[in-house]
Amino acid sequence: MSRRLPALILSLAVFAVVGAADQPAVKRTDEVREPGLPFATTVMVENTAATAVTVSATWTLQANPLYIDQAIPDPQLGIDHALGARCTLMVDGADRGDPLLCDGDDTSGYQTPWGKVGEAVATIDLGTSRPISAVRWIAGDANWIFQADVSTSIDGSTWTPVAGAQGVAMKGKWGGPHALPWSVPVSARHLRLRFHNGGAKVDNLRLPTTIQVYDGVANDTIAVPNVGPVIARGTTNATIPPKETAGLALTGSEQLKTGAYLLGLDLTIAGRREVRWSHVFVLPSDQVPAGRARRFGVNASQAELAASMRRCGFGWVRFENAKWMMFMPKADHAAFDGSVGPWHVNLDGIFDTYRSNDINVLPYVFQTPEYATSAPANVKQNRSGWPPKNPADYGEAVFQLVARFGSQKVEATQLKSSDKKSGLGLMQAVELWNEPNLTAASWGPFVGPITQYFDVLRAGIEGSRRADPKLPVSAAGWAGIDLEIVAQLAEHKYADGKTPLDLIDIINVHFYSGREEPEICGWDPNVDRNGPSHRGDTYPEQLEALVAWRDLHKPGAEIWLTEIGNDVGGPMGRSERHQAAKVPRGIMLALAAGIERVFIYREKGSDPAQHAGAGLLRNDGSIRPVWLTTATMIRQLQGIDGRAVRLPHADPNVWAFLWQDGERRVVSAWTLGTDTKLGLDLGSAAVCDAFGHVSTGNAADVMLGYAPTYLTLSSATPTLTRLISEGKARDATRTAERVRLDKVVTRAFDFGTTEHVGVLKGLGLPRRFTAIGKDTLWSDSAGFGFLQPAAQVEDTHWIGSALDRDGVKVAKDAVFRIRVPAGRQRVKLSATPMGDGNLTATIADQKLTITKQQTTAEVVIDGGKDLDLALGDWGILRWLTVVPEKP
Repeated sequence: MSRRLPALILSLAVFAVVGAADQPAVKRTDEVREPGLPFATTVMVENTAATAVTVSATWTLQANPLYIDQAIPDPQLGIDHALGARCTLMVDGADRGDPLLCDGDDTSGYQTPWGKVGEAVATIDLGTSRPISAVRWIAGDANWIFQADVSTSIDGSTWTPVAGAQGVAMKGKWGGPHALPWSVPVSARHLRLRFHNGGAKVDNLRLPTTIQVYDGVANDTIAVPNVGPVIARGTTNATIPPKETAGLALTGSEQLKTGAYLLGLDLTIAGRREVRWSHVFVLPSDQVPAGRARRFGVNASQAELAASMRRCGFGWVRFENAKWMMFMPKADHAAFDGSVGPWHVNLDGIFDTYRSNDINVLPYVFQTPEYATSAPANVKQNRSGWPPKNPADYGEAVFQLVARFGSQKVEATQLKSSDKKSGLGLMQAVELWNEPNLTAASWGPFVGPITQYFDVLRAGIEGSRRADPKLPVSAAGWAGIDLEIVAQLAEHKYADGKTPLDLIDIINVHFYSGREEPEICGWDPNVDRNGPSHRGDTYPEQLEALVAWRDLHKPGAEIWLTEIGNDVGGPMGRSERHQAAKVPRGIMLALAAGIERVFIYREKGSDPAQHAGAGLLRNDGSIRPVWLTTATMIRQLQGIDGRAVRLPHADPNVWAFLWQDGERRVVSAWTLGTDTKLGLDLGSAAVCDAFGHVSTGNAADVMLGYAPTYLTLSSATPTLTRLISEGKARDATRTAERVRLDKVVTRAFDFGTTEHVGVLKGLGLPRRFTAIGKDTLWSDSAGFGFLQPAAQVEDTHWIGSALDRDGVKVAKDAVFRIRVPAGRQRVKLSATPMGDGNLTATIADQKLTITKQQTTAEVVIDGGKDLDLALGDWGILRWLTVVPEKP
């Protein structure tokens, strides 16, 4: 039975004349429209001047398949010539690369690492000399910026200070743009800004997010960007009385199809010309059948948005407000009707709303209520983040939730709800806790060691199985996908010898790439909150390792990526354009690698704070571009299961995947470089851009951009057959090499606590280091250990790396003995000297010297015997590896 598509909140494109009569300005917003209607909109013009204003407009509507989003020129200042300019940074004489001042992104900015810093000098090369008439800045964190000195240069060597722009006060000046003092035009190609605090060193310097450089409207050629074919055009005019608002009607006859468009306006206002443009998006006209949307989900908390999420194409929600304390505030009472205050979450009504919209529900159950928390009495903050005193309490709560909303009827005597309902069939899986590896006492989801989480997990598993044995059970979504984190599921042993992995159905992970591109990102800012950890492998490589690990240890388990997304603004965010492009790419990388389901974070939110700005919808309910690019991806990949083959391409910046569903062949492709043609002879294709506009053409000629393009191929050309063969051969070679390296014998020791133990990478699947405490003594059976107990364990908890955060303090003449495998072996030691001197260690008559600046050292030795690592000085041992010289 067909359904009427639900209505959506549509934003209105508004251009307003604002301000004093001598300097009116124009504002605009983007518009989202239903499909199949002729273009028609109204430009609302407000005249705040004391005299009438005559406005005339020539307008065009162009197709914008690559979502080109150029900055609009300032009406008085002209084009920002710093946009895209080369920019470099020196911090106290050290090169720090690009400070992101000229990237056109008001949400990105550079900050120095914490520690005493004197100055940061940014240099901008405009490419050619210009009569600079104005320079503006947009602030980042205005608490950590102080003063700036501004100089200019023609040749980049000889610098002249700008009069009045020395010691410019910037602290406390939030937002912007703010104008630098600039009394007369200055001809220059180079601009230098020295940020400092009057000679005093500070703990941190945070630069502006943006520098803007102008040379005046008279020196610029200003026009609406040419982004694609013109769909409609027209002219209109009106006289606006003083202090009144009137509309300019723009109408066209062409019915608009799903896609992205650019509305351009060339305005004449009281004799003054302005050029403006805004985006118009047209929604998809079809609905994805629920069964074909099974791989796509979204994190949700507001059931009133279910219709919008279903129309986007999602088949699942991961529901965040089935929190333990929200339905079971007391040990002897559970309520699901919204009666539990102060939250009043009506799970009955919410889950029924999702069912009526053909959306499956995955609730995740965490946050301990007061009756069960293990938080000490003096802890006032984040008490719900502490685990329960008795894991059985959690197991009972999960039992009550699953008994009600699972598919199995349960004896009424076991139920703690007033109405004794069970077996409602309103949830299709359950997730037990959230991000238990984030343990900060003030905000962490699980304030305790991971071993304690595994006890809570088992209680939850048993509670769920008792209520509904057939309901799929997921472990908590880990923050991060690195096997250093996830592999603990197979390493922890319960008293009966089972592991958590033995007991669950779903392996659950999260990943965020922050401001980096997911294809090349090697760290997760949600995990490594102190900055990049440089774990050494990228998101696609981590996905490959995770799937291989699953296939090895429990091939029947599914992997669900239940959080992935991109903020707009905030410490992890960039622009809406970046979000629109990156989210579908990140999802496809996961699905292509073999992840079974992916859930976007989140349905709604546009506050510029971590995770709060990641919504598909803005706070006011209006649709962001990412809603449309996600809807397009789901429609193009609907019904396709299994992995995809990455097609080889001569340009490493081009990412192209082949997805197959029977005879249907879909190629998704994009580039991380400049826009380029696909250039592969794949024959004719139905070409769908990132926003859902479909055309036909030759695949080789399709232009690729930052956001994905989808090609449904008419046939399998010889080139496609060859590329598939080459891609599969490449993947098979990688797999064979990984399997070979898995068999290489190594020794790897992580000194310190047993709680933070790293993994060795680069030799097949990551393998866990052996934990070495201060009392780990030599035994012949183990083949490693200290000859005498070491001094003590050191834990520098602010370091994120499990390998580097802790260690064992050793005295001079301490000895650690190792049974070294036969053959030539590379020994690598990481340590920290005590005091001001160096740390010298000796093994097989070879010395390893550790300094404050160089904390690792390595030598190659002959193995096949027990060897002593002898310490010549006091120090802290971090880790030690013994790996074949030629694995």
